[in-house]
Amino acid sequence: MDNFEAKAIKPYMRFIIGDVVYLKSDMKRKTPMTITRYVLFEDETDYTLQFTTSQSTIDSGNFADETLTK
Repeated sequence: MDNFEAKAIKPYMRFIIGDVVYLKSDMKRKTPMTITRYVLFEDETDYTLQFTTSQSTIDSGNFADETLTK
């Protein structure tokens, strides 16, 4: 699914696949996360993100648009 189709379902979404974002709570921007997929048919989350944990392992999680910043 591309950005155009995603915006048709959730028009408030600000980011596209491949964008590097941070949690708003990560004030020092220590954990960059990459958007890997849209989550369109769920109300609580908007994107799947992939990131490296403090233990140097790759993890992923689903996050809502309002919790993220560039």
